[in-house]
Amino acid sequence: MKLRFIKLSNKWFVDIPWDGDVNDLQMISGSDLFLDCLSMGNFYIELEVSTNILDNSYVLTKKQEDEFGAYYSTYNYIYKGDIWLCNVTKHIFETFPEKIYIKIK
Repeated sequence: MKLRFIKLSNKWFVDIPWDGDVNDLQMISGSDLFLDCLSMGNFYIELEVSTNILDNSYVLTKKQEDEFGAYYSTYNYIYKGDIWLCNVTKHIFETFPEKIYIKIK
């Protein structure tokens, strides 16, 4: 699945149909820094995300989950560290997958 991310006022947001508060779509706690690295200074990026292995992809591995979201780790040449993904992830994948594969489109 393809997801678009837009940076507005130094904040990243996922661009999906959403009936809730727009702030629910904000990328924070490491996911914003990860997008900064992937976007290389651009204010827009499109990513392919999947629970299936994608060639030349970044891998997010789930570390822990609670009722508010899940922490994932990624260790690659562009970004090393943890990121937090909120429950909007469950809107996209129906659950918090053990691994999420991400590829720049």
